[in-house]
Amino acid sequence: MAINNSRNQLGEFPIGSIIRMDFAPAADSGWWECDGSTKNTYEYPDLFDVIGYEYGGSDLTFDLPTESNYIIRYKGFSPEKDPAPVTWTQRASNFGGYIVDVAYGNSVWVAVGQNAKLVTASDPTSTWTSRTSSFTAGEIINGVAYGNSLWVAAGQGSELATASDPTSTWTQETSSFSTTINIAAYDGSTNWVAVGSSGELATSTSPTGTWTQRTSSFDTSEINDVAYGGTTWVAVGASGKLATSTSPTGTWTQRTSSFSSDSIQGVAYGNGVWVAVGHTGKLATALDPTGTWTQRTSSFETTSIRSVAYGNGVWVAVGLNSKLATAVNGA
Repeated sequence: MAINNSRNQLGEFPIGSIIRMDFAPAADSGWWECDGSTKNTYEYPDLFDVIGYEYGGSDLTFDLPTESNYIIRYKGFSPEKDPAPVTWTQRASNFGGYIVDVAYGNSVWVAVGQNAKLVTASDPTSTWTSRTSSFTAGEIINGVAYGNSLWVAAGQGSELATASDPTSTWTQETSSFSTTINIAAYDGSTNWVAVGSSGELATSTSPTGTWTQRTSSFDTSEINDVAYGGTTWVAVGASGKLATSTSPTGTWTQRTSSFSSDSIQGVAYGNGVWVAVGHTGKLATALDPTGTWTQRTSSFETTSIRSVAYGNGVWVAVGLNSKLATAVNGA
């Protein structure tokens, strides 16, 4: 066990510090005994960022060191570390075709794709269960999103469906799209945004109501995905295009992505980090979507990644050949 008892300039012990237990740590004091116990990565991400699986664990759990008379700091001052999800672990998806989109909401994960398929899971690293969608047999469900207690799925032939419970009934709604809808997203307060072929972008205050077409900066290029995080909307599409906006009904500004001419298929925000995915297994992260996007190594090799989402401390990426992978920030 590596002993780290160095303080910062303010005299504080950073998270992950291990020192001799000259006193019994009080409850919620920020210290735990080094008793080898198991913790959840999503409950204690700052400590996991520092020690990872050094003392044991895997997937969504990690172990504390085992050393009598020593304690480890689990909250407080956090040393600087790359916050992006780096290690992606492939999982079984039970999909049987290519997966186009994935989303999280109200303690449920939902993935959609080829042949009108829709599957759900409470734990993305475990079992995914097939459900009945209301989409035409053989069609592709291109996107799924959750917001304001409602699930929204979109697909070919301008089809758009909603459900309060994704494991139950999906109801077809009227959209304002003349072509395929790729995805819809919600900002958590007011606006729903849907995007699609030929640079189409529409907004609505309710997915069951009127959708108004807006001007995007994609011209006639396909927009593959849209997401909201912090105070910014991000839309991505063909030929490496990426645009941002602070108001989806207003101006969308094209930015420089690190995808060159490769299509960007998906984008998502979680815990202060943006992740974009695309063709040939490309995956990039950014803290500021208007700035630099850093290419990372994914576990998809050259298989296209179609979507990425964040929920309950976990990142999930999906793609062709039924591939599905998970990761956590900072590891």
